[in-house]
Formats: sequence, structure tokens, C-alpha cells
Amino acid sequence: MKPSDIFDREGEWASLERHVTDGRARLGIVTGRRRVGKTYLLRRLVDRHGGLLVPCIEEEREPALRRFAEILGRHHGVALGPPADWSAALALATTGPLAVPLLVIDEFPYLLAHSPELESVIQHAVDESRDRNGTRIVLSGSSLAIMGGLLDGGRPLRGRADLQLVVQPFDYRTTAEYWNASNPAVAFRAHAVTGGSPGYAVLAPPLPAKIDAFGRWVVDAVINPAAALYREDSYLLGEDRRLSDTAIYASILRIIAAGDHRPSRIAAKVGRPQTSLSHAFRVLTEAGFISNAEGLLSGRDPLYRLVDPMIPFIYSCVEPWRSLAEDGRRQQAWESASPAWNAQILGPHLETLARSWAARFAAPGSIGGAAGIVGRAELPDRAGRVSREIDVVILPPGESAGRGATVQAIGEAKLTADIDAVHHLDRCAELLVARGHGRPQRLLVFCETATPALRRVTNRRDDVTIVDLRRLYQGE
Repeated sequence: MKPSDIFDREGEWASLERHVTDGRARLGIVTGRRRVGKTYLLRRLVDRHGGLLVPCIEEEREPALRRFAEILGRHHGVALGPPADWSAALALATTGPLAVPLLVIDEFPYLLAHSPELESVIQHAVDESRDRNGTRIVLSGSSLAIMGGLLDGGRPLRGRADLQLVVQPFDYRTTAEYWNASNPAVAFRAHAVTGGSPGYAVLAPPLPAKIDAFGRWVVDAVINPAAALYREDSYLLGEDRRLSDTAIYASILRIIAAGDHRPSRIAAKVGRPQTSLSHAFRVLTEAGFISNAEGLLSGRDPLYRLVDPMIPFIYSCVEPWRSLAEDGRRQQAWESASPAWNAQILGPHLETLARSWAARFAAPGSIGGAAGIVGRAELPDRAGRVSREIDVVILPPGESAGRGATVQAIGEAKLTADIDAVHHLDRCAELLVARGHGRPQRLLVFCETATPALRRVTNRRDDVTIVDLRRLYQGE
């Protein structure tokens, strides 16, 4: 049974428990971004099964070996001298009188930085333990690229892992429950700042119950030089050693946060040829900072979006006004950030939540059936000489993205929605029919506030549905 102090995470806990109790399992890989709660889960796991968690830090090889022995010694109540190498260190913890049933090495990439031989050492320990009831080893880390690469091609640990668990941030509804945010408007705004990483809840004050107090919460929690989250962007970028040239990576993230998503436009603003940024785009994608949000209905160039809401919030609403915040004028800094907050943070975040709702929470009757792939799209409107963006595109189950895909439902996301949203969706539906995608069964308007005129239209039409914040957060 899952420990009572672990919130949610039923699936993750069940996977960890199976790994520990399965007599055949020997090696597990656990990864996920910082603040998602990996270490919390793993500490409870070693407590439950009498194991040992070794938290790694950024240090040289000899201090790391010494610290490993000290932690193992404290666990058994004995004094241990520094091991000669990592083979000796692993042997202490996995064989003989000091062996532990479960060994968790947390933030493993810190050790790899100075001791790449550890992969082969662990491979040998895993292979040896398969012939007896040996120690189960779990390697954990926040660098998605490094941890994911442990099992690549000819790497020593290829084929050895019985568990590969990625701990994801909470979805937006679970996040609201975790933060005790019963007001959908407050929950939506808080998620636009912190996303679904539960670790932020211990670094910020409790959320207010009313929306008129949210600004003060932001000023205290983030736009505050004394707050732990004030320079969270630097902390997150520092978690992956491959992002050593922080200037280029931070520049790309800032440009995406400001609203440019195409590689060509990003490259133009960086001042480099697009081909020279291919490596940077790949590294940022593998590290989990950006994702390719290419439209579902075309094969156009990638559209890069930021994954962690904290980064665009800091780049758009904190960084430009740091001088005000550091001069003691935090409220003025927040007021100055208001245009960017509405245009660059809240609007795009509503689109993100709309797609999440359609994929995970929408009742089939609301979207014309069960949801298959959910994404976005752009359609050329030659009559209007514009390109029309569709914030939410829902394909039926079994349908593949592409030019011939059948579209089940489409949606538009606006903080304040009027009948213009319906006109836009109607035109997009006509374009979809003309391009062979079929007529969508449902037109969805996602919003915080719907005007009376929009509500009158939805009362007259069975194919148009308003999905406001209350419906997004509290169900059908």
C-alpha cells in the first residue's frame, strides 16, 4: 500500500513497488525534471524496504567516494574508510555484511561527470546479482537527456533496466487539488506560473482563496529577490551539464517565451543561421525544456513551445523588471508585467489547458466521441489572405495526423470570448471541409469569461459548446 503522505502518484508508486518486490528485477532508471517529487518518492521507497538512498552532489571523484562510504556507514552504524574506487564502493553496498536490499543513487549524472566508468561498474554489479538474491539498484536523475541516454545503443547498461520510470508533473486538476486551490481562476493563474511541479508548493506561500489577492501572492512568491523562485530559470538551466553555453540556450528560450515559435524566426532574432541552431534545439528538446508543437494537419516546419511554465513566466514577467524588484518596488514590477502576463502567459496557457482537457478529461459527448490525438493546426485561408490558427484540434481514435486526417472537433481559446470566436471556428470548419478533413462535429470555445452574445449563440446551436474555467477544472 502506498504511504499515506504521498499525494497522488498511484501509478508511479505501484511501478516502484513492483520493481523492488519482483525477484527478477535488478536495475531501475527513474527520471523527471527537478521539483516533480522523484526524491520524495524514492525516500519513501527505501524507508519501506530497508534500503539506502545516496544523494549525489556536484563534487570531485574522491569526495564523492568518501561521502558514499560515510552514508553507507551511517546506515549500518559503523565507520568506513574511503573505498579505493567505485568497484569497491558498489561491492560494499551490494555484497557481504553491509549489503542493502535496495540502493538508490539520486542525481546520478553528478557522479558520471567525473566517473564515467560507473556505467560499467553498475553493469557488472547487476549481472553478478542476477545469479543470487542481490541488491536492487535504482539510478535517478533530473537530466532527462543523460538519464535517457544510459540505455542507448552500445552503452554498458543497455538491456539491463527492468524499470524505466519518468515522473511527470501533476496535471492541472491534480495540481489545483494539491495546492488546495478551489477557485478555478486562482488555480488557473497559479498553474500558469508554476505548472504541475509539486516541489514549488513548499517554496511559496499558500495560494489565496480569492482572485483579487493573487497579485500579492505573485509578488511575494516570485517577484521577490528574497524568494527561492526568483531565479528559478538559472536553477533549471543548470540541471543539465550540456547547457554549458547558457547564453545561446537562454536566448532561444527567451525568444520562444516572447511568442516566436518557428526555427527561422528564432534564428533571425538570435542572429545566427538556422542550421547552426540545430544542435541547440535538439539539446533543449532532449533536456525537456522545449517541445515540437507542429500542427496536426500539415508537415510544416517545427513550432517550438516551452514545456515548463516557470521559464516563460520568469522571462516575460520577472526578468524585464528585475531592477524595479531589486529596488524594493515589487508591486510596480508586477504592474509593469501586466501586458505580458495577459498576452504571453495567460492566453497561451489557456490553450495548453484546453488541449489537456480535450485529451484527458472531456466527456465523449462534449467533443463528438472519444478523443484520439489532440493538438493544434494552421490553415491557409486564401480568400482572407491569412493563416488561421486552430488552438485545439481533436482527431478520433485510430486517426493519424496528416493532410488526410478526419477532424472530430476544433476549439478556440480566448480569455474573454465573444461571437468572433464562433465566426472563426465556422470559417475554420469550412476550410477543413474544403481540404478533405470533414466537418467537425463540435466547435468548442474555451474561455474564462463568455459574453452574453456568445452565450446566446450557443443556446441556439447544438454544435457550439462553451468550456469555461469551471468546466475545465470541475468536470462536465
